Amino acid sequence: MLSVDGREVDRKSIEHGTPVTFPEDESFDIGRDTRTGVVLLEYRYDPPLKFNGKIDKVTFDLKPEQTAEGCRARERLDTMKRVLIVAAVCEVATGAGLLILPTLVVRLLLGVEPSGVAVLIARVTGIALVGLGIACWPARMNPFRGMLTYNALMTSYLAWVGVQGEWVGPMLWMVLVLHALITILLGGVWFMGSKAVQTT
Repeated sequence: MLSVDGREVDRKSIEHGTPVTFPEDESFDIGRDTRTGVVLLEYRYDPPLKFNGKIDKVTFDLKPEQTAEGCRARERLDTMKRVLIVAAVCEVATGAGLLILPTLVVRLLLGVEPSGVAVLIARVTGIALVGLGIACWPARMNPFRGMLTYNALMTSYLAWVGVQGEWVGPMLWMVLVLHALITILLGGVWFMGSKAVQTT
């Protein structure tokens, strides 16, 4: 099978081979050729031909053979990742706009001028969209990073709202403490995980 970038482009079969002349260990020589040398006159050499340079690294790829169906599944997964990246970028951009310039973004989206508590709600929505975008970016730890970012931003913003004193309900400080505790918990897990990775 001939594949290019994981996609099968052609497949042929060899009806008859020569297992005695070309044994199974023919391709496993490293740094020298102990079996059959090249027979073309311009490149001919007699084995064993030792390599005089330095070999820094040898990698054996023992992954299973990729079938045509496996390649198509990989292509579908890559397409999903690209679409997810585009969606994540859009969510982060919209969220950042609502967080930094809520009045302008709401006016452009809805055609009205937000004021009062509507600006606060727009910024909270922006924080949520930023966290969502980070969580949706294709990577193993990004859902964790998204939740950490969301809680850290919410803690900071709710603290600012509470200090301003204009919109302080009976549950504001309790919600603020809850977000702060979650942020500390997630940050502690993040720190311990990073420390464990460094020591291994």
